[in-house]
Amino acid sequence: MAGRASKLAGVVKDQVVAVGGCPKDSAEEAAKNQIGGVLETLCQSFGEDRVVRINASGSAWNEGGKAKSQHLKLEFETLGNFVE
Repeated sequence: MAGRASKLAGVVKDQVVAVGGCPKDSAEEAAKNQIGGVLETLCQSFGEDRVVRINASGSAWNEGGKAKSQHLKLEFETLGNFVE
């Protein structure tokens, strides 16, 4: 996703939390939700309104509610200033 950091801050955390696939109430689910909070904080950290792009992907293999392997890739890129 890409857009104004000030607008993405209110959306990115909710979108990450909405991603399913983690065992409910697991440490993996808690970590995923915390990543949404980190992305929200990064969007809020700019003094001026910047245009940013966020790419995120991940996967996990779980057995019995416990992770066997996990993969997460995050890219957070500042593209420039927002111009009206």
